[in-house]
Amino acid sequence: LRDMEASGLIARDDAPPPVATAVFRLTERGRALEPVVRALGAWAGPLMGTPTEDEVFRSHWLALPIELYFRDRHPDQPPVRIEVRTGTESETPSLIETMDGAVKVHAGTVAAPDASLAGPPHLIMAVLAGRVSLAAARARGLQFSGRAGAIKRLQFVR
Repeated sequence: LRDMEASGLIARDDAPPPVATAVFRLTERGRALEPVVRALGAWAGPLMGTPTEDEVFRSHWLALPIELYFRDRHPDQPPVRIEVRTGTESETPSLIETMDGAVKVHAGTVAAPDASLAGPPHLIMAVLAGRVSLAAARARGLQFSGRAGAIKRLQFVR
């Protein structure tokens, strides 16, 4: 973080109490890297295989592939919100939201998501992309609640 701050990619803000910690944000120079990061994500996507047991994964790491490869199948309908958990209970979940045809992801949750998925990231991505049915994924340990139609709103595009 120090190197990124020294390079002008991020800026540090001191949050007031009760947070009372440093909060980092991208600078204009840092935001200019977005096309590069997206291109690397698109290039690396096909290289992702089945994870090993000792790998650690965070729900928010799904943001880039989901925003790169998914669109809202029915942008004329009300938005949907899908909560995703790929780690421990203490980890902040990710929230997938459809907006004006696009799909956005951010950390957090809502009181009543349209659907909730919890399980291994490769299995969640397989369900979202339509490569594995929800029933088959549930048989393999995926936890699901909510409306299956919310998941079907996501269209995998490549």
